[in-house]
Amino acid sequence: MYFQPHKILYIDDNQALLDQVSDYLQMEGFVVRSCQIAQDFKALLEEFSPDVVLIDRHLYDENGYELVDYVRNT
Repeated sequence: MYFQPHKILYIDDNQALLDQVSDYLQMEGFVVRSCQIAQDFKALLEEFSPDVVLIDRHLYDENGYELVDYVRNT
């Protein structure tokens, strides 16, 4: 039986935290795509089809809660 790693899409406007969390998740075997702006997140959501999304609440270009609503309605 072949194991498919879970895909995670992560958005955070703090580059250091984005790198640290992404690196850790990849070391744990997840496939991670990350970005810092909402427009990129929305494009990756369609392209990447993640199993899980991690969203910072306080982004400089859009409210994280608005992105949660966007994910729910997509």
